[in-house]
Amino acid sequence: MTSIKKERMYAIKVMCIYIIIANTLVYVSNYIINSNFKSIDKFIMFGYMKYNIFIAVNSIVIYILIEKYIRIISDLKREIQINEEQYKFAINNTTGGLWCWNADKNHILLPYKWKSILGYEDYELSNSEDNWFKLIHPDDYDYVFKTTYDYMDKKIDKYILEYRMKKKDGTYIWVLDRGQGIWDENDRIIKFMGTYTDITEMKENQISLKQSEEKFKALFNNAGDAIALIQLYDDCMDRYIEINESACERLGYSREELLDMTPYDIRDDKSHDKYKEALMKLNELKCITYETIHITKNGDKIPVEINWHLFEFNNEKVILSIARDITQRKEHSDKLLKIIEENEELLARTIRNDRIKTEFFCNISHEFKTPLNVILGTIQLLNIYKKDDCIEINPEKFNKYIDMGKQNCFRLLRLINNIIDITKIEYDSFEVRYRNYNIINIIESITQSVVEFAKLNEIDIIFDTDIEEKIIFCDADIIERVILNILSNSIKNTDKGGCIWVNLYNKIDYMLITIKDNGIGIPKDKIDTIFNRFTQVDGSLKRKHEGSGVGLSLVKSLVEKHNGEIWVKSEVGVGTQTFIKIPCNNFNNNYEIEEECSYNNNLVEKINIEFSDIYSL
Repeated sequence: MTSIKKERMYAIKVMCIYIIIANTLVYVSNYIINSNFKSIDKFIMFGYMKYNIFIAVNSIVIYILIEKYIRIISDLKREIQINEEQYKFAINNTTGGLWCWNADKNHILLPYKWKSILGYEDYELSNSEDNWFKLIHPDDYDYVFKTTYDYMDKKIDKYILEYRMKKKDGTYIWVLDRGQGIWDENDRIIKFMGTYTDITEMKENQISLKQSEEKFKALFNNAGDAIALIQLYDDCMDRYIEINESACERLGYSREELLDMTPYDIRDDKSHDKYKEALMKLNELKCITYETIHITKNGDKIPVEINWHLFEFNNEKVILSIARDITQRKEHSDKLLKIIEENEELLARTIRNDRIKTEFFCNISHEFKTPLNVILGTIQLLNIYKKDDCIEINPEKFNKYIDMGKQNCFRLLRLINNIIDITKIEYDSFEVRYRNYNIINIIESITQSVVEFAKLNEIDIIFDTDIEEKIIFCDADIIERVILNILSNSIKNTDKGGCIWVNLYNKIDYMLITIKDNGIGIPKDKIDTIFNRFTQVDGSLKRKHEGSGVGLSLVKSLVEKHNGEIWVKSEVGVGTQTFIKIPCNNFNNNYEIEEECSYNNNLVEKINIEFSDIYSL
């Protein structure tokens, strides 16, 4: 702009000088003509010379002006040529691609380096619009074509495109194309210039990043664990930044609901201190694992194992929280603990049973040894009397020795029968002989038969029933054995002057038999074990009465053979009451009602056998 003004000033000065000179020549010539030339010939000649001089002056002035602008134009052409060479050098030597599109000539100048990036030599790829569009990927062609001409027509403000261009080997590269247009006063584009940048690596990284993000989102949303990003503010959990589908499903909230909540909203009230402790450890260790309780929207409690990782994101502290439902693990752990407890209990019970068995074998040895010693002593004493003819045998002592031997034989027989029967029951080979019996008569006969034995120890037995006849389908021998065993225990554990009550109650579906005494009673810690095999309330060898510890266990098994029940109530120093519940089985028409004599046979012998361990008798 400054150069044009100078040239204009220069032209104005030349014209001003020309006007001054011209006016001066006209004035001088007119003066000379008016003063000196009177003849017409001289006047014409001088006028001719004046006009020639004027033409010469005009020619000189025009020449000066033309020569000046010729020099300017020449200088401009040289400058343009230099600029074009520099422009071509810049285009061809740029690290990317600087292109120039001359719209009037349909000519696109592509740099050598860009052609080489595409795998071409300079001569192989002509600088034309058609060649440029042919290199565009078919999927991107319409987009590039439309955007380019929309920009040239000024329909859009910026020309920034990303598309693929084909290389000579058939592969494609991604390019970033930026351009700027130059339009004339009629908005017709004159030139269109821009740059190419190879962004293949960036695009591949973007694609890889996008794939990684998609994989992360898929992993994040489809993970079985509840995953969340938690913002940490002033060492307190402020809010959820992101949360996956598993967390929403497990807690019963929507994603939007959880993003408006804080982790404190889903914790158990008892976990507050645990959260504070966990946050303190997290700030120190950056990664921790602990167990807590989550509360669902429905109020259910879920035990979880939480893994926290602390990191910084956008200059803010963020917790990556992974919560795993450990309900099954807890259940398995509880089951394992229960199994361990059961095994420990089983081990303790096994040790206890082994001890009981040891005590039983010790007792059973004593039970065998004692009557055998008595029998052996009796036989030895009788042998002495037999060998020594001078010693007369006192009939009373002789009978006493015989009774002692007989009682101990009964005792051995009772012990052997109990062991055999309990073994048969254990192996399910015990035979029950069911018949139709009047159970009232059976129990009353047994009780009355024992009365005389009880009186010898100054013990009363009282029998009572609320029904005189009750026919049931049962085994009379088993009923006798059960009642005799319980009466034997009552007599053994009741002091002189005591009493035993035998009562029968007729119920709708069963007969209830109770045998109560006011004896020494059973300690509470022993009541639950008296029906166990090999168990005795007094297990010492110095106890008042003998016993192997199998009697009540056998009684319980015999009652259960009739689908019955037996249990005991007792208080130390007050007495013991035994309850026997026998179902009233329907009368069986295939059998006749047994007579009393059929089951009273050998009752005295049975009593002698069952009471054989009561020495005071």
